[in-house]
Amino acid sequence: MATASNRARVLPMLLAVAVLLLEQIALSSADFPLGGQATVQLPPAPCQPGFAARAVVLDAQGHRQPAFVSAVSAAEAGAGRCTCSLVVLLGGVKVWASDHLEKFVPAALCRLELTEDGQLLLTDGAGKVGWLSGTAGQGVKWNVYHQALHLDRKTGNLVLLDAQNCTRWQSLDDPTDTFLRGQQRRLPVYLIAPTTKVASSSVFYSFELDGDKIAAYSNFGETRYSYWELAPPANRTMASARLNGPGLRMLDLQGVTVAQITPPVKKPPHQKFRASYKALGFCELPLSCSIHEVCSSAGKCKDFSEYADRPPVRAGNASSNPCEGTGDKACMVHLRGVTTVLRTASPLTNVTLRECVVHCARNLSCNAALYVKDDAGVVGAADHGVCSHYTLTAGAREVTDGSRRYSYWVKFPAAAAGGDEDDEDDDDSSPGKLSTRTILMICGAIDVVCALVFVVLIALYFRRLRRLAAAVDRVVELQEGEAEGAGEQNDTDSNGSQHS
Repeated sequence: MATASNRARVLPMLLAVAVLLLEQIALSSADFPLGGQATVQLPPAPCQPGFAARAVVLDAQGHRQPAFVSAVSAAEAGAGRCTCSLVVLLGGVKVWASDHLEKFVPAALCRLELTEDGQLLLTDGAGKVGWLSGTAGQGVKWNVYHQALHLDRKTGNLVLLDAQNCTRWQSLDDPTDTFLRGQQRRLPVYLIAPTTKVASSSVFYSFELDGDKIAAYSNFGETRYSYWELAPPANRTMASARLNGPGLRMLDLQGVTVAQITPPVKKPPHQKFRASYKALGFCELPLSCSIHEVCSSAGKCKDFSEYADRPPVRAGNASSNPCEGTGDKACMVHLRGVTTVLRTASPLTNVTLRECVVHCARNLSCNAALYVKDDAGVVGAADHGVCSHYTLTAGAREVTDGSRRYSYWVKFPAAAAGGDEDDEDDDDSSPGKLSTRTILMICGAIDVVCALVFVVLIALYFRRLRRLAAAVDRVVELQEGEAEGAGEQNDTDSNGSQHS
């Protein structure tokens, strides 16, 4: 009887120990302790197209799906190279990566280490460091209450904690192209994302949240244009932003909502991803079509040539083509009924249409110009407006509100636009003519000849500008004549209806 009684007491104890062991195994599977490592082996160089490998560091198994996972990720990045990064995934979708600003190209392997002094870093195993947290010597430590490296299962925030449970580093302080649900950030916040439309690392999108406005930008090298903006009411300043179920809320210093972007659906998606809110339509995006196309009102991409202004020849005009007879390699062509979604930071104000177009033609970095006529109801405003110049002909779209205030011009090669290829000043690099490069070489040895050639070139330059201005004037006069004709026709129709 005593033996049976002892067995009865021991059995629950063994079961309890077994449960504790199972819990410890479950915890250790999601733990990354001091001194821990996670390694991804890379294939022999060159890296083969399509290569991708991951080593899970932390996960949220058993929680609601889709769950967050932290991993070391290596992938082929073109030109036979493999890049390596520490990532946070949500249902397989990358929501944070350590290499969003600078790529790490390791040699043979990619290893994540959490050193004994609290530094989290990526290396290639041979001493090359590709990324680090900068937390060495800051007391990052594991204890019985928390892990040193922690992945928040609700927000996806990857955190390094010290012995007092204080945050020493977190991924939310270094956001990439994703604003995670439940995340609240002090302003300013700048989120960046690459574009697949243009094959250049200098072209990217940015979503910028400042105290006075929220704006989305297209960045082309050092130049950027906004294409969507939201400003708070007058005299209100935004201090932080929080993303939750109702949408993205902008808060002031007291935590009061100043502005909000609300999605049209009330319930967030679960188990799978889908778009719950789109701020812009297809044609409102800056690169919905290529840089030589217009986004039509039907959502189709059409070539510039379908909108190029070709007015009929009128009496007294030798040519109605703005490029013909100018003697220039490029000219400004008007695209009828077209505007652009891009906005410049400092447009020219109180200028005429002619000034707007000619200034763009003279500027080598200007490839498009948008002129917006001022309100005709204001005295003296009918002949003046706002002028914006662009280095890239992106974001062109049809005018959908029927307004005639917009006038969009792009720079065309003269030959493509119908210019005279045989003009005496057209091409200084054609056979039988001295090129500018040849002239510069000769000028290095003959100063007097150089001075004379310089004077001649200056004279030819101003001659071309006069021809270009005259050509623009012809197009502007034709447009104004057509507008006056349309107005007279409307007056005639109106008088006829009154008499009837």
